[in-house]
Amino acid sequence: MARSGTGRRELTERDRFWLRHFERQAAGSETSKAYAAREKLSICALYQARMRLVAQGAWPAASARKGSRPAAPPVSFTRLALPASAPVVPACRLRLSSGMVLEWSAPPPAEVLAELVARMASPR
Repeated sequence: MARSGTGRRELTERDRFWLRHFERQAAGSETSKAYAAREKLSICALYQARMRLVAQGAWPAASARKGSRPAAPPVSFTRLALPASAPVVPACRLRLSSGMVLEWSAPPPAEVLAELVARMASPR
């Protein structure tokens, strides 16, 4: 592999191919998935090429790109303990694919449940 004077690997024709795609995608408003589908590219290959070029310093990391989405705020959870006076049987239980379980002692309002499901279903 040829190296430039700065210690970075020189870009191959393949690297330049992907860089052209990243520049075109960045100029628009499409998601990577939509862009890959429209251009008939493998989304996995697109992601792998992006990671490789970011590691090489040939493409900015997501946090440095203009128009990139801000990082999601950190999520924190608080454990709530109910008094042991009476056993509580959950009226509603939601088991997530991650293994996490959410339980309510009374059915939650439909809009609360809908909002929770929508937020969990949205890509990050």
